[in-house]
Amino acid sequence: MSLTANNDVEKRVLEYVLTHASPDLMERISSEEKTIQGCWKYVTSYARKHAANNQYCMTDEEAFGLVMHYFEDEPEGATYKTAEEKQAEEDARKSAEEREAEAKRREEERLAALTPEEREAEERAKAEAEAERKRIEAEAKAKREAEEAERRKKELERKIREQAKREAEDRKRKIAEAQLTFAF
Repeated sequence: MSLTANNDVEKRVLEYVLTHASPDLMERISSEEKTIQGCWKYVTSYARKHAANNQYCMTDEEAFGLVMHYFEDEPEGATYKTAEEKQAEEDARKSAEEREAEAKRREEERLAALTPEEREAEERAKAEAEAERKRIEAEAKAKREAEEAERRKKELERKIREQAKREAEDRKRKIAEAQLTFAF
């Protein structure tokens, strides 16, 4: 298991987890990227959300309940969200879905009002726009590939120069050593 504790609080949390987690949960904890530090961050995040005057008091039962909740349900780095925050996120998601559905409905109505010639012209324009988008993407990809090839070429040239320099230095060193040996 990769759970480690760095201070007394984390040691107490770790001890609780080790003594209260089921074997299945311990196996899941071992295979996931959850930490005691992430757990403690989750618990303190909960306390901050519920604090009044920057203070919050919780029972051991509540704190250790949050500890187990973190390891049982929450992803790494999770922070507690209040019911109001969850509701706001859900409302925003629904609102976005409603706007998307409304836009789709308006587009369908607009298309239904077109004559066959207008629909054909619009489909041609869409096909041309898609072809242009693909052409631009292909050009951008070719440019990126050319830049990458140029970068690799320069890197290879740099390595060749460095290797040649090292080899020249080695030859000079060997010549100098040979001259010293010959001088004696």
